[in-house]
Amino acid sequence: TWTYGGRASVPFPLQGIWAGGKLDHARRRGARGPDFLGHKALTEHHHRELLDDAGEEEEEERLGTPLELPRRDYCWPDCRGLEVFPRLPRPRLGARSWVRTHSRRYIKATFNDVVDFRDCTALNAGRLLCMSVAYTEEGVTEWLQPMLAALTKFYSGRAWAAGDTRAMQTYGAVCKQLGAFLEPSAMWAQLRAALDAECAMDLDQRIASMRILAMSLEGHVEVLQSIQPPDPELKMGQLEPVIPELIEAMHNSDLLLSPTPESREVMWSVLFSFLEPLGAFLTEMQVS
Repeated sequence: TWTYGGRASVPFPLQGIWAGGKLDHARRRGARGPDFLGHKALTEHHHRELLDDAGEEEEEERLGTPLELPRRDYCWPDCRGLEVFPRLPRPRLGARSWVRTHSRRYIKATFNDVVDFRDCTALNAGRLLCMSVAYTEEGVTEWLQPMLAALTKFYSGRAWAAGDTRAMQTYGAVCKQLGAFLEPSAMWAQLRAALDAECAMDLDQRIASMRILAMSLEGHVEVLQSIQPPDPELKMGQLEPVIPELIEAMHNSDLLLSPTPESREVMWSVLFSFLEPLGAFLTEMQVS
């Protein structure tokens, strides 16, 4: 599984924002509470779920002070006594199972709204999709092909051209979660055709596919970096069979010679998504 035997994790994406990257430990640190990553730098976020050796840490210290939620007329009476804390770990198994069961009722509709050029529609669909992936985790394999098709349309269409920052963050979190939760070989099998000059997709769609690939690789690399205790023997983990094929395909791809700056930029993004963190495990031939 993606957790490598329960040793790895990724921060929960509050408000559809990826909370990993440059953290001491992605399993224990991440977005915190109602600030939604907006009012604090990543380095200032507190440890969450961190218990002392005796396991007797006070509830307030472990979970934070309970949040005062706004009162709404449409709030369910059964939920009014629910306490919400600012530190969010991985969703519990029961919640993940419930969302996985019911997400198939609506998730395909979010694929349709992704390609809408109106920022509000694309953003709302993206947030719902992002939360669904966060709870469903590897269960989204069932919809991988149509989801990648929708993401490709987003990154190659008018929604991407609009340049809405919030939408970019949200769909970037979706791509990174796909890389974290799904087997890299499955993602590579779906996206590798974009590197082939004889691919049926046009240039914009090929570049969009490479953007998705780069972010998915970043997501899985962060999973590897979050493993506790560190395991040097693991090396590249599930990326082991993918990286050599990816390097060879990039070396032979016409996108390296493409005259557009977008294609060159996205190829660098794919390269740097794994080169620095996994460079120690690459052969001299692969590096050259």
